[in-house]
Amino acid sequence: MKKYFILLFFISITCMAQVASLENLRTQFEAFEYENVIRTANDLLASAEISDSQKVDIYEILAVSYYSINNENAAKESFAEILKLRSNYTPSPLKMSPVIIPLFEEVKKKFNIANRIDELLPGNVNQKPVIKYIDNSANIFKNLVLPGWGHLGVGNTAKSIIYSGLSLINIGLIVYYSNDTNKKQDAYLNESNRLLIEAKYNEYNNAYKTRNLYAISYAVIWAVSQLDLLFFSDNQIIDQPISLGLEKETVRFSLSFPLN
Repeated sequence: MKKYFILLFFISITCMAQVASLENLRTQFEAFEYENVIRTANDLLASAEISDSQKVDIYEILAVSYYSINNENAAKESFAEILKLRSNYTPSPLKMSPVIIPLFEEVKKKFNIANRIDELLPGNVNQKPVIKYIDNSANIFKNLVLPGWGHLGVGNTAKSIIYSGLSLINIGLIVYYSNDTNKKQDAYLNESNRLLIEAKYNEYNNAYKTRNLYAISYAVIWAVSQLDLLFFSDNQIIDQPISLGLEKETVRFSLSFPLN
């Protein structure tokens, strides 16, 4: 009997500590102490004693906190964790700012797509896809330097070859015709024979126009490449383990011979 009361006492203490920690988390959140909120929330999530309902509440607070410090990727991951715990979850406008709800809808859309993929793949009935959000800033910077370089970073090799190839060709032609334009300009300015001045000018003018044409062409390729990377390349990766297997079947052969 004494052991029973001791066990009950420790369970009560643990529950009270959890309630106190959750209240402390909400107090920090209401005081806009987002850095402290994130630390406290992660400590609570590391505990095996909290229920799924409490985890949902904590991830809600985490999502808003991450969003408030401009860390949208971490906010998306918090929403994804909520959907793993409660697939029919919908944020309440009373508890969450309408500004952040579209971010949740984006995550939910990706999550539902991932679940449909999971249902179609053989051998993965009990596995849940994991949505990972990658920081695309490094690839954007690479693409600013050389169109197509950023596409290589997101795994789109075909577009990378096309944009990089066209860019390098245009850069080479710009350099060539810039040098050619300077030479023909000097030749035109230094020409003293009146009969040749017009011909020299035409050569210079044609080289000048050709150089500008390739410069405009490169600018168009550069702009299209940036738009393509920003709006038509995914920054989410669905980490879905895929296993393709064949069910073993027993094949029996029988041979019969006539004995007469």
